[in-house]
Amino acid sequence: PWYSGKLMDDLSINHKTMAIGGDITVSDKLGISAIMFNHNYVGDYNLENPYQVVREGRWTLDKLHEWAKSTSGDLNGDTLIKKEDDRFGIIAEDFYGWFLLVDSGCRIAEKDENDLPYFTIITDKAINCLDKITKLMYDTPARGGGASYSMEDYINIFTEERAFMHANVLSTFALFRHMETDYGIIPLPKFDENQNEYISSFSPWVSRFLAIPITNNSLEMTGAVIDALSRESTATVRQAYFDIFLNEKVARDTKSKEMLELVINTITPDIGSIFNWGNTWSMYQQFIQGKNTNLVSFYESIRTIAEQQLADTIVLFTTEEDN
Repeated sequence: PWYSGKLMDDLSINHKTMAIGGDITVSDKLGISAIMFNHNYVGDYNLENPYQVVREGRWTLDKLHEWAKSTSGDLNGDTLIKKEDDRFGIIAEDFYGWFLLVDSGCRIAEKDENDLPYFTIITDKAINCLDKITKLMYDTPARGGGASYSMEDYINIFTEERAFMHANVLSTFALFRHMETDYGIIPLPKFDENQNEYISSFSPWVSRFLAIPITNNSLEMTGAVIDALSRESTATVRQAYFDIFLNEKVARDTKSKEMLELVINTITPDIGSIFNWGNTWSMYQQFIQGKNTNLVSFYESIRTIAEQQLADTIVLFTTEEDN
């Protein structure tokens, strides 16, 4: 019970798992995606209660774009939207396009009945999802952020109350503990109300997992030590991170704690982002940055190498001898 069983199942290939996550570490959770929102905007713009919208399953990409658009504004009247002067509905980095895609139920890769991965980049659902996502990400007044924004920019914009929402990973939320205005926390939205449940993904650049190198000559002892440390960590590391850090220092109300539980309990990793065959994970950030609209042609430029690298990985995991 002290291991993240679902996570390891989702990341296995041919029923082999090369890395684990669980109570022994918090670093596997730091890259989980979520959204902070400014409570004042809810009343000022006569918006629905975000917590209630989430609970009722109505928190969708369309609702996110609607709120982002209605709460943005050109504050200095120069007709330009600039990070120093203006107000945004949501601030998010370019790679958040991929986050929104995965949390809408569209991953880079899925697995077949034999636990072998295959690409799911170009599907009707993925194209429909990406159409909604790019409309949001390319809507400058509604969404601020991108390659030209630094973490200092995000902190300044949100703490100065010039953004209704800030989408990022959990490791960054502690940077706003000094903020005087109350904020709440909610998960990323579903694609639409027909999606059965919310999905929480994590950044492969931020989250860390535990693996045993091939040079290890004491596998039995190593396994025993990892097991013992993991078991003890349930009452120490996990409690310190969830109960003390997230629930007491990051979350500011009981409803945010409820939302954080929802986020943690719906983690669904994208195996394609972990292995990043042919730079497919990086492709989405480049796609968003370039304000492209045709994913099919964009993917074709890396398709051959991506499919070859995926095939090589399958061979590695299906070879009988140890590697």
